[in-house]
Amino acid sequence: MKNGFSILLILVMICFTTCLFSVQAKQRITTIEIIIGDPVVVIDGQPSPPMKVAPFIENGRTMFSGMRLLAEILGCMVEWRGDEKIILVQSKKAKVEMQVDNKTAKVNDQDVILDSPPIMKDKHICYPIRFVMESLGAIVTWDAILHKVTIVYAEPLD
Repeated sequence: MKNGFSILLILVMICFTTCLFSVQAKQRITTIEIIIGDPVVVIDGQPSPPMKVAPFIENGRTMFSGMRLLAEILGCMVEWRGDEKIILVQSKKAKVEMQVDNKTAKVNDQDVILDSPPIMKDKHICYPIRFVMESLGAIVTWDAILHKVTIVYAEPLD
């Protein structure tokens, strides 16, 4: 009986490991760490060049100015329509459209009301990072002690 259980346990572990590696092979995982007040973002353990506007809190939301930096790393397309002050971010999973100073955004063409809209600060657009990243399918966590946002994004590979 004990040998049978050991063999069953080994088979389950092999199956789990095979499934885990199969899932990992079909997607690329990116981890991003953002600390409030720090202009350097850490992407997969590597520091980015400093941004001109460090992340900050506005109305209880983390505002971030590096949309193009993150979008390109995550394999997303970014479009800026300057005359309308609209930013469009599109991934394989979703499309997010926001307008500076407008609390109504669109996710996959559906209206969403924001707590904090994108704003201009020092001639840079700052947007609510959690809203954008979660809308694109990322997992976002907040560490209140370290004032750190961690984003984990799984990009499907073709």
